[in-house]
Amino acid sequence: MPTLILLRHAKTEPDAVDDWHRELTDRGRAQAHSIGARIAAIRDGARCTVMVSTALRAAQTWEEIAPALDPGVEVLELPSLYVFDERDVLRQIQERGGEAQTLVVIGHNPGISNLARLLIGEDLPDDGSVVKYGALRTCRAAALRVDGPWADLEEGRCTLRALLSPAVD
Repeated sequence: MPTLILLRHAKTEPDAVDDWHRELTDRGRAQAHSIGARIAAIRDGARCTVMVSTALRAAQTWEEIAPALDPGVEVLELPSLYVFDERDVLRQIQERGGEAQTLVVIGHNPGISNLARLLIGEDLPDDGSVVKYGALRTCRAAALRVDGPWADLEEGRCTLRALLSPAVD
């Protein structure tokens, strides 16, 4: 069964020229670098596509994760992932998931967290470490087992496989 990993970007600076250009802090870079190994373990060598928002903080999160995944990963840099509505993110996955066995989406809240809830049909477990107040914290991910092809992905068609957090908080 395919795996969908929904990852919120790593920790960012609070201010920038505009929201699109917010950069990762040093802590955010360390978070992103450390979660790469956890994503690689979930992927377990399967064919992988990474869809990443082109907002600076998401792109920098991917830059730190990339070394943990082998060069065979397909990367789709998508300005259209700079959205905050879960159904917009879902459409991107349905249209672009292709033949990937593992699909990693690096994006933004509330869209990423809301999509995880929509796909599993229930709230994410609020443990305070990965999920706080019902939303993924920075550089945390929900790994979902997908029931069927990407094009048919819809509400309630996934199960929560794991919650991922970086070694660096």
